[in-house]
Amino acid sequence: MSNRTFRSGRRLEARDRRLAAIHEAGHVTMGRHIGLSRISAWLEKTPNPEPWDKVWIGHTRFLEGRLSKTVRPRLSKGFFQREYAMFAVAGAVAERCWQHCDFEDALELWDDPDSMSESDWAECCCQPGYPTRELINVINEVFSLFDRKTGKLWPALLAEARELIVDSRPSSRSLGRPDKTFTACAGPIYGRDRDEAAHEWPSHST
Repeated sequence: MSNRTFRSGRRLEARDRRLAAIHEAGHVTMGRHIGLSRISAWLEKTPNPEPWDKVWIGHTRFLEGRLSKTVRPRLSKGFFQREYAMFAVAGAVAERCWQHCDFEDALELWDDPDSMSESDWAECCCQPGYPTRELINVINEVFSLFDRKTGKLWPALLAEARELIVDSRPSSRSLGRPDKTFTACAGPIYGRDRDEAAHEWPSHST
């Protein structure tokens, strides 16, 4: 492998990690904004990735018992939960804001089923690639909150993303840094797989 190829690979990996960090930071920042507590995220390398795979992936989780009554999802009853949808779309919107896209630039993107993970679409009560008018309004609101120049949540999102990147480095993991969010915490963690004791919010970077 030439030095040029090696450097190119390192740059792509670094960009991949930044994008994953921005995505998960979007979920975490929005989760705190709408009132979720005991929420955290982390990054990890994809084990034995294929050339077309993402090198870095992220996860977000929070405790079901910490959901407020106004935020607790009622998906089994078919309700559209505005705040919960804001949380679901926040990762994808954060990526687009980081890429200097605004709401109008990305409007057609949501017709693509791969614009969000299947789990994120499910939490919005929408079929992948078929956003409702309510969801488009939610996406617009999240874009406003994450706007790079005027969004009130953008500074917090960047700070969270930087921390995720630092925590993902081998030097940080070798120090055994404690999990600030879940230390001495008991109870089920809310996520897609509700049949398990501990759950994660599965997400991906696009």
